[in-house]
This record gives sequence, C-alpha cells and structure tokens, in this order.
Amino acid sequence: MQSALIGLNFPLQRRFLSGVLTTSASRCYSSDVKKYECTSAEHKKELDECYNRLDLSFENTKEAFKSKSNTELVRALLVLRLCGVQTLVNQNQMILATMRRVLGKNLFKKTLKNTFYGHFVAGETEEEVRPVAMTPVVDAKTLETTRERYTVHQETYFYEGEEQCDNNRDIFKDSINAVASATGNEGFVAVKVTALGRPQLLLKLSEAIVQTQNFFKALTGGMTLQEGRSTAQEFTKRLNATTKIYESCLTRIADEVDRRGRTNVSVMVASHNEDTVRFAVNLMKERCIAPSERVMCMAQLYGMCDQVSFSLGQAGFSVYKYLPYGPVEEVLPYLSRRALENGSVLKKANKERDLLWKELKRRISNGEFKAKTHS
Repeated sequence: MQSALIGLNFPLQRRFLSGVLTTSASRCYSSDVKKYECTSAEHKKELDECYNRLDLSFENTKEAFKSKSNTELVRALLVLRLCGVQTLVNQNQMILATMRRVLGKNLFKKTLKNTFYGHFVAGETEEEVRPVAMTPVVDAKTLETTRERYTVHQETYFYEGEEQCDNNRDIFKDSINAVASATGNEGFVAVKVTALGRPQLLLKLSEAIVQTQNFFKALTGGMTLQEGRSTAQEFTKRLNATTKIYESCLTRIADEVDRRGRTNVSVMVASHNEDTVRFAVNLMKERCIAPSERVMCMAQLYGMCDQVSFSLGQAGFSVYKYLPYGPVEEVLPYLSRRALENGSVLKKANKERDLLWKELKRRISNGEFKAKTHS
C-alpha cells in the first residue's frame, strides 16, 4: 500500500446549505472604520443571506452536528474526554506502543479506528475518503520515506538518498492525480519539501527567509502550547496578543484585496479560534467579500471545531476541512499531535464537549435514536 498521509480540505458549503440560523452577534472589530460599498448587487445579496443564516455564537448544536450520527457524537465525546486527561496525553506514545504490543496488530487497528483514528482521520485509502471529500485541497506527507520522529512538536527528518526522494516525488504525483480525480481538477496540492531533497540544502533555504518566520507564526492563529509551561494569566495574555496580530494580518490582507483586486489576493483563515473566525466573517461583511469569490476561506482540522466548520458551511461560507488519511500505523504521529493539542487548549475542548453532550441529550429527549447517514 502506498505509504502517504494525505490531508484533504473540502468546502462544506456545497454539501450543507439547508440549515437556517440567526444571529445577534456584535462586530468584533472597531466601529470606527472606513465604509465600503458593494459594487455587485449579486455579491451583496449573497453575502447578506449567508451572514443572516449564520449563528456567530456557534452554539446551535442541531445544525452544527446534523451530519453526525449518534455513534459519532458518543465517540467524539469519549475522544475529547480522554484528551482532557493529562497523564494519558503526556504518555500517549508509550500507551499506544503498549496497546499495539498487548492487543496485536488487528485488534489494535480496530480499537483505534473506533476511537481516535475514526475521529481525527478520514480513512485509510482514497476510496474511503472520497465520500467525505467533495473538492479537496491536499497536503501530502510521506511518512515512511521521511521517517518522521516526533518529540512533542519537533520533527526530525533523515535523508536516505536521491532514490528515496524520487520515490517521494512519485507519491506526491499519485496524490495530485488522486485529487484531480476526486475533485474534477478543482483541487490543489501542498507538499512537504523536506521529503524531496537533502536537508542541508533546505536549511540554507530556510536561513534566507528566517526574518519572515515571526510573521508567519503570527498567521497561525494560535501558538505552540507545548514549549514550556505558563500560568493561566500568561497564557491569556499571549493568546490575546497573538489574536490581535492575526486580526491585523487579516485586515492588511483585506486592504491588499482592495488595492490589487479580488482576483489577485486570497487567504485561507486556518484557525480554531472562534473569535478569529467571527472577526474574519465580519471583515468579509464590512469589505463586501462574498463567499463565492473565494477571496477569504475558513479551514479547520477534521474532528476539531466542527461547531464552527459546519455552521459556516451550512450558512454558505467557503469552509475547508483538513482530512488526513492513510494506514493506521502510519498516522500515529498525527494522532499523537492531535491529542497533545486538544489536551492543551482545555477551554476550547471543554466547550466542544459541552456542545456535543447538549446535542446528544437533545436527540435522546426527542427520541432521535436512528443513526444518521452522511449526505
């Protein structure tokens, strides 16, 4: 089997257009701003309709989780609850290794597919992912050929010769073909270049752009939480500072859109921060950026922040989900990182669990026991 972990992003608004949501949320940026007029009546109508359908509190569980079956809700609750147990999170790699040794390959695989793997990973093969992905964007990472070794968030790569790099190239080509097939040539691909050449050459390239690293870190919409410990007050201060920088970057990009034109600038807001997403949505409304223009798109990881992704998608905004897929054994480093991240951002994880539990109780009280199926 081809050894590749592929991340797929797909726009949700093409699948979920039915839910009608309302909002009274306030604007999350300064009211002392320049007024922008929509030059297209069609775009203004589209934007108003999408905005009015969206619940910016992201707490309408019936609409946010309408694509999830009851079993998926229970699994999500279990997985996120386990991610909140720090001992399990900190020792996750050792626990996984012990489970593999004790349970054996087949039972270990089945256990993971019904828990963490099933929640965070879309499937093992392109065929399994195809029903989920509509118009994917692919991030192809070859795990076997780069021999990724994870120490928290640190990744070490081993150069194994040009022949191995050629094999990686072929895997990337197969990934490109898979995306083209699944999306009708509408998808695009991002590759991890560390699998394609000698690390020393890549390090030299990195040194040439080191001055821009802080800028790109600001665009991540968050921070690396595993780099040392900090008090709750320090964390909040850093988070607020990062959020403000991120919002400033989005505003600057919107300015460039106005200056250069809609067809020359676009941005994907890849963030799990609800405040950041609200800011982006309000910025789109202020600048009259219609979702169909694909100037500003949102993105979240598969299995995380679904209340944001699906609420946006059902309202008609352009939203992407990062869908990793690959053999169970080869996505373990990815699962390890998801456990660490969910264990770190406890407030966000707690809200997701509360919303999942709220929806499950709603279904039970209404007698909705029949499993849902994906449309």
